[in-house]
Amino acid sequence: MLRIKTRLFFHFTHFPAGKGWFLVFLITVAVYCWSISCTGDNACKQSRDVFLMVSFRSTVHNTEHDTTLSYLTVYGLRRSDSLLYDSAQVNKVSLPLNPSTDSTGFVFACHDAVDTLMVVYNRQPHLLSYECGFVMYYRLIQVTIRGNLADSLHIIQSDVTTDNGTNIHMYY
Repeated sequence: MLRIKTRLFFHFTHFPAGKGWFLVFLITVAVYCWSISCTGDNACKQSRDVFLMVSFRSTVHNTEHDTTLSYLTVYGLRRSDSLLYDSAQVNKVSLPLNPSTDSTGFVFACHDAVDTLMVVYNRQPHLLSYECGFVMYYRLIQVTIRGNLADSLHIIQSDVTTDNGTNIHMYY
């Protein structure tokens, strides 16, 4: 029965029996190779996001606590069009550092108080992987706050990388 179906198939496609199987095999292998080559296994699965993480803290009776700021607005210094947070209620912020300069400034506004955060850093290109390429890592050199909103700040982790851990505690 199988022999009849095979003969009918090859007779219908006008291939001699030996060459037909070989052609079907080649087409099957080609389709299989093409389908597995486009699966995206080589895609970048690592995070490429590098942000300066600033968490807000307060000290009550000599004990530190996370603090949530209400109506916080954050934007780039001299770039009021670069609004990062608008009247947000947050206990930490993720700030992008400029990969083409060695310093970046941010303005924090909450109610009627305004602070300017200046961050000076070294840039370090870092190869994540062949698939992901390079990202810019940073090492904090100096961080200053000026204004009347925050009391002080403390650098927790000077390396700003893709792990997105807290880099700075800002005290209120």
